[in-house]
Amino acid sequence: MKRMWRVLGVRLIGVLVGTLVVSCNEDVIEGELILLVDNKETTAYSPCWTSDGSKIFFVSAEDIHPPDNPGRVWFVNLADGMQEQISQEEVWRIDISPAGDLCVTYLDGWILLLDTETWTQLDSLPVPEEFKEDWRNDFYAPRFSYESDQIIYYLYHLYSDSSYLHKVNLADSTDELILAAERGSVFAPGPGDTLFALRDTIYNLNSQERIPIDIPDDLIEFIYWNPIVPTELVISTGPHEDIFIFDIQTQKANRIDTRSTEASWVGYARFSPDGERIVFATLDAGGSWVVSRIWLFEPLD
Repeated sequence: MKRMWRVLGVRLIGVLVGTLVVSCNEDVIEGELILLVDNKETTAYSPCWTSDGSKIFFVSAEDIHPPDNPGRVWFVNLADGMQEQISQEEVWRIDISPAGDLCVTYLDGWILLLDTETWTQLDSLPVPEEFKEDWRNDFYAPRFSYESDQIIYYLYHLYSDSSYLHKVNLADSTDELILAAERGSVFAPGPGDTLFALRDTIYNLNSQERIPIDIPDDLIEFIYWNPIVPTELVISTGPHEDIFIFDIQTQKANRIDTRSTEASWVGYARFSPDGERIVFATLDAGGSWVVSRIWLFEPLD
């Protein structure tokens, strides 16, 4: 069934936690919110779809401080809501390859490649030594290419310096620096392995063009591309409690209505493989004060 986003012609006037409204033309997208995971004593974060869209992987940790400490991988079956632990080894934030066969994560200075059928380690790659030289440097979760299972990207920031985006070809084990930019922690590999969202800018590595994302940088905490609509990104704002759908061509951001979740933090929003639904995680402000809930958003048809 073809997705149809229904929007309300609501023009927002005001301030989002001290930040100017994204756009005076912002519309609100309506849909159904379904609570998939509601953990009480453990976290539930980093949700990722299986390639057929039938299940969602997520990471659950008993150590809840901070909320995304390493944990074990679980899945929730969308057909019946069943949950099951599927990995014994602990991982950090996860990303699943386009075909769904591989998982990439990061732990203790190593990028790890896992088989999603057996959840066993297939390969490991060390992060650059220059990143390890200062504890104030930051490393950010690796991502698969928008196009290929054989390409992964990772980003790190050196203290008082730029952020560096690397491309790793798993077929020949090459690792190359493809982009150095101002400090940024949020990135998303995009169409053609030439478009990359980094902070509030999309970089075209072929044309050297820079496309601004018309959302303030401090509102962009997680960003993912739509696997079906290459001009569309989903952006979640963490403590600002919003999810936006941003279109590159129109330069317009529409907000998803998540108010009924009563969350005080919203993150990890990402499209389903068919580009029709969105999964995201929230912090339960009324309970454990950790990221422990996972939701499904289905837009109205």
